[in-house]
Amino acid sequence: MLVMPGGDPGVPVTGQILDLRTHRLTRIPLQDPTLNLVPQAWSPDGTRIAFEGWDDTDPARTGVYTARASDGGDLRRVTTRHGAAHDIPLDYSPDGRRLVVFRATHGDENGDLDGSLWVVGIDGAGAHRVTATTAPPAPWVRWSPDGSRILFATERLRPNGAVWTVRPDGTGARILFRDPAGRHPVSPTWTADGRHIIVALDPTDDEFQHPENALYLLDADGSGLRLLLGSHDVKRYPEIVPPGGHP
Repeated sequence: MLVMPGGDPGVPVTGQILDLRTHRLTRIPLQDPTLNLVPQAWSPDGTRIAFEGWDDTDPARTGVYTARASDGGDLRRVTTRHGAAHDIPLDYSPDGRRLVVFRATHGDENGDLDGSLWVVGIDGAGAHRVTATTAPPAPWVRWSPDGSRILFATERLRPNGAVWTVRPDGTGARILFRDPAGRHPVSPTWTADGRHIIVALDPTDDEFQHPENALYLLDADGSGLRLLLGSHDVKRYPEIVPPGGHP
């Protein structure tokens, strides 16, 4: 599991890998002395990690990078941004050839608002936007197991949240689910077989307030809402761990 350390991690920033079997934390080595690298997504085979990267001394270095998971080596740049607004890699395609990226508009505390989703090859080729300005996404995305759809939710603070899917080429965007009770969907995730979706439903549209919420299961077409976990706490970012762990 990819994690970020608490407290002051020092500069440049890097993350850690938590072994789910041994519970051991291992720091991801940095091969660049000034490049901050926040780990965001595993490649399907577990050999590489996609990072949100930036250099406090050189804003031209902002972008998505990938590197070997074992030692942080073979650092490769995927996207290029100039300035404070970041590109955040959210998920690899199932074949490992593409990334879906959240492209921020703002570089401040509201960097999660007014963004867009882009798909780009791991070599940086073919970058294209897949979401419309009328459906700004939250910075959490999951690619369907068969590679045909990208799943996301409406950004926070929108009065009408929804669960969406779109094809990787940007066509076929549609709302799968909007809660009849007006709750706000947060961090939808496919099950491993692609037949269902797990999603948190918040009572308000601002997940940053950490309200008590519940996890629900949907069929892949957005129907059949049923409760999975309704405990009195905040729940988001569900992840399906295949047998044997991941990666």
